[in-house]
Amino acid sequence: MHAFSMHLIRKNRKSIYNGEQALFSIDISKLKKMESFNRQIYNIILIHTARTWERIRLKQPFQEMPHDNIASTDYIEGIASIIIRDELIQKFIKNKNGDIWSTTKGGASDSYIENLAEWRIMKLINQNKNE
Repeated sequence: MHAFSMHLIRKNRKSIYNGEQALFSIDISKLKKMESFNRQIYNIILIHTARTWERIRLKQPFQEMPHDNIASTDYIEGIASIIIRDELIQKFIKNKNGDIWSTTKGGASDSYIENLAEWRIMKLINQNKNE
C-alpha cells in the first residue's frame, strides 16, 4: 500500500485536503445533516467523480494513480463529499432551478462537476508527487 494511504489509515481515515477536512470513510448520515443534501445529486456527483478519476488514471504513466484501486474508492468518495458542498451545487439543490448552470463557463451540471473533480484529483496527484 502507498505510504500516503497508510498515513490516512493511521490518522483514523481523516485527512486535510486543500484546507478542508474530507472524511475518506464517508458517513452519509453526516452529509444528510447538511442544510441541503440530496442523495440523488450526491450519487450523480459520485459517478462523475469516478468517471473523471478513471479518465485521469488512463493518462498517467503506466495507467496508475498514486493510490491503489482499493484506496481510490475512499478518495473518490472524499472528493464527491467536498464537491456536494460547492456553493453553486448547494444553490441548485435549494432552488431546484436548472437555470443556475447558465452562470458557469462550463455550462451544464455534468461538465461543472467533472471540472471540479478534475481540479481536485490533479491537486491530489501533484501533492503526492511533491511528497
